[in-house]
Amino acid sequence: MARIKHAVLDAGPYIHLEEVGATKALDVITQKFICQEVAKELGHVPPKTDVEELGDASKDFTLILCNEHGLDLGEAQSIALCRQNGVRIFLTDDLDARDVAKRFSITPHGSLGILLRALREGIINKEAAEHHVIDLQKESTLFLTSDLIQYVVSEIRRFRKQ
Repeated sequence: MARIKHAVLDAGPYIHLEEVGATKALDVITQKFICQEVAKELGHVPPKTDVEELGDASKDFTLILCNEHGLDLGEAQSIALCRQNGVRIFLTDDLDARDVAKRFSITPHGSLGILLRALREGIINKEAAEHHVIDLQKESTLFLTSDLIQYVVSEIRRFRKQ
């Protein structure tokens, strides 16, 4: 596994990782992009993140995603931005947005996936990864089941750097 070269972020993963003090995990992505709606939702532009303008065709595609798939504007603009810029990785914690992204051959990853990738790449250690995963369930606004948390924690504990 390697660092992620390019990714478009929805507001959710940044918010959730920020809530538990784990935004360092986003360093696993070399170049991060957000759309203007996500920047508006966040109230700022995260460090080392580029805000990209949507072209007319992408704006039209955004409306289709909102109307036909029920996505909110930030998620729809983010998927449109992935297509516009040829970015294959989309960070979102929204299940509907993940499903729609997959329909367009865009690979979604969520907050938990980013933490695990950051662990594999040596950006965070096992102790920090486990702490952040548990805090995501207890301290953040992200809903995660106990079974999922137990599974991810067991994977972290089994992890050995190759």
